[in-house]
Amino acid sequence: MIVYERESDFVMVTQDDHARVSGKFAKAWRNEYFIALDRKEDVELAVFEHDRGWIDLDETPFWNDEKQLPFSFRDFPLTPRFVFYKKGIDEVESKNKYAALLCSLQYTTLFEMIQDDAVPAFLYSEYERQHRLINDLNLTDNSAQEMIKFHLQILRFCDDLSLYICMYEPMVQHSDAEWFSKGFSQRFSFFNHEKITLEWAEKEKVILSHFPFSSEVVVKVPLKEVNKADIAKNGLSKAYKHAPKKERAVRFIPK
Repeated sequence: MIVYERESDFVMVTQDDHARVSGKFAKAWRNEYFIALDRKEDVELAVFEHDRGWIDLDETPFWNDEKQLPFSFRDFPLTPRFVFYKKGIDEVESKNKYAALLCSLQYTTLFEMIQDDAVPAFLYSEYERQHRLINDLNLTDNSAQEMIKFHLQILRFCDDLSLYICMYEPMVQHSDAEWFSKGFSQRFSFFNHEKITLEWAEKEKVILSHFPFSSEVVVKVPLKEVNKADIAKNGLSKAYKHAPKKERAVRFIPK
């Protein structure tokens, strides 16, 4: 679950809904900026489905007693999380091996620098999966490895772009410590490896400094605004269930 706090409520977006937004960006990616067009549908599938392991976890949100707010993807315990990550990647693999390879790489990349007892077993299992899939797909040469790296960068960029509009209130200035405050980490050769930054132009409009999409992209983020008083009275599970689903529309345009 993606969660941020306001004065009287928590804004909550499921990981799978966020991933669907990510997939819209991948689908809009310009063909001229894409390596190996025959893999484009595989990459799009990976981006759409990369967080499907969260579907069951997000069905009923959990309360973090220590922080006195709902657990989010930032602080949810790793041991159960890894069980569901594996389940999600298994499900993607049953549809498309290349998409599963990208999803697996996405998660191992995220957790290689995390110090936790639960991490090594998960990494080992996914490294084995990656080795098997790379061999099954005959992607062992250097050009194939470069292609995989590029497609993983697309997944990560689309993921981060969606996270930005799901994690933060529109038009609110963020401190330098916040995610993406200084732009995105992914660099692309077709933009001379320059950093991609963004800014809110209006409540429903975001300007990108570099634009990898074929046209303006409009996305709609499903979300719930869960009232704190309702949580205190009925508990998080009931408050979340009863909160009406809303949408946040955002249009992305070039600078």
